[in-house]
Order: sequence, then C-alpha cells, then structure tokens
Amino acid sequence: MAEVEDTEGKKIEVNVFFEKKPTGKRGSRKKVLTPEAVSLIENLARIMCTDEEIADILGCSRDLFYTEDNAENFRQAIKKGQSQGRQSLRREQWKVAQKGNVSMLIWLGRQWLGQKDFVVEDKDGDEFAAKMAQAFRERKRG
Repeated sequence: MAEVEDTEGKKIEVNVFFEKKPTGKRGSRKKVLTPEAVSLIENLARIMCTDEEIADILGCSRDLFYTEDNAENFRQAIKKGQSQGRQSLRREQWKVAQKGNVSMLIWLGRQWLGQKDFVVEDKDGDEFAAKMAQAFRERKRG
C-alpha cells in the first residue's frame, strides 16, 4: 500500500502500482502497470510532471514505462493527461483574459489571432525612440 498525492494535493492510498506477470521463464516475472497506476500517471501528466517525477512517485525506474508491456499504456496516459492539462490551462487563461488582463489578451492575440508587435523604423532610430520615451513620460505625468 502506498500513499501519494493526487493532482489537487489530497492524499490517496493506492494498493498496487504493478502486477507481476509470468514471463514464461521459470521463476521470472515482469512488472506491468495496473489500471490504478495508469490513472495516476494520467493525473500526474495533467499537471505536466516529467517521466522522472512520475517514476519517483510510483517508486520505480522510468525505464519500466518503456518496456514492451507498459509503453503503450504509459504513452496513452501521458498523452491524455497532458491534453487535459493544456485544456485546463487554456480555460483558466480565457477566464483571466475575459476579466481584462491586458497581458493575457495580448498573449492570446499573438497565439490565436496571429497578431504581432510592429516596429516603426526611422533613419534616426535612437533619436526617435528617445522622443517617444520622453513623450510617454510627459503624458504619464500630465
């Protein structure tokens, strides 16, 4: 029995992360991820944990994830968890932008609408920048 934290920081007990299955060789067994372990991997991937962090939490080597018996389940759990994490993050970004956060509005405009900054070039670029900075400071004061 192992105690771990889920994605919300709640302590949960997980009975078994691995099942030992016979390999066909006398006395030999291989570790296979249980459904509980796959679910935990998905939840950890949702908060963008690395393979190494997930292995530490499960108490195993990350090489175990890439064995023939575990690779597909691990890959699918990571893919699904990370996708859900990105969706959740995107949802929160939209909420912040809807509240008028200018930085978030600019960032989302660049990411989704192809908006970008443009630079006005002048022959006397440094002089132009200095004049603009001075004008901005004066406007801010008054």
